[in-house]
Amino acid sequence: MATTCCRDQLESMPCTGTLINERHVLTAAHCISDGEGKFYRNIAFYPAANGNVANPFPYGAYSWTKLYCVRGYHRDGHAGYDYGVIVLNASVGHYMAFREAQFTAESEDTVTVNQYPSDLQDPRPSMWQATCPVGSPLFPGSNLVYSHTCDTAAGASGGGMYLPYADDSDPPVVFVHTGIGSLTTNRAVTIDRSKFLQLCHWIKNSGGVVDPGSACDVKTTKGDTAQTTG
Repeated sequence: MATTCCRDQLESMPCTGTLINERHVLTAAHCISDGEGKFYRNIAFYPAANGNVANPFPYGAYSWTKLYCVRGYHRDGHAGYDYGVIVLNASVGHYMAFREAQFTAESEDTVTVNQYPSDLQDPRPSMWQATCPVGSPLFPGSNLVYSHTCDTAAGASGGGMYLPYADDSDPPVVFVHTGIGSLTTNRAVTIDRSKFLQLCHWIKNSGGVVDPGSACDVKTTKGDTAQTTG
């Protein structure tokens, strides 16, 4: 399982992200964009930061070459589109799968979030997990954003959420944790069909390789993309 601790060094709180291809990190859009038309730029990535005081960043730091999100978040800050992809300057290696979420408004599936919460990063960054039931959609009639009650803190934004598998194999990410939804719940963006295809397009458009015959091996379009290069 390859979860990445990613930070905007000057302009925002630390965030979490998940490698979904060898050079592609899935995270929350608000970790890379201010939601008003500006991309953050002072970003560094630390794969699998482990809390080891002597060697907290075993794979070093990576810079980025491209940032992607949709205009619905980049220009308008719409919570339903709070997801994005960071293209790294080099291949990291092992990564997690992602897939279209198959959820309904009545779903009570249990999910786990990988995160780097800021209140548990002393003395060095380390990954934590929390498991909880998925709640209901936050917007009536829409499955863009779901509520959840997993215990998180600042720094967890962008963490991949997945359905635990009984055999402990790497499960696919189906949600992205995006922050506080209310006084009692958090929120997560659903990887629905349109987001799944958007992620596939960003990967293929920036040199990523998808497996022949896989769900990503289909025709995709640019969609409502906002992007910048490093």
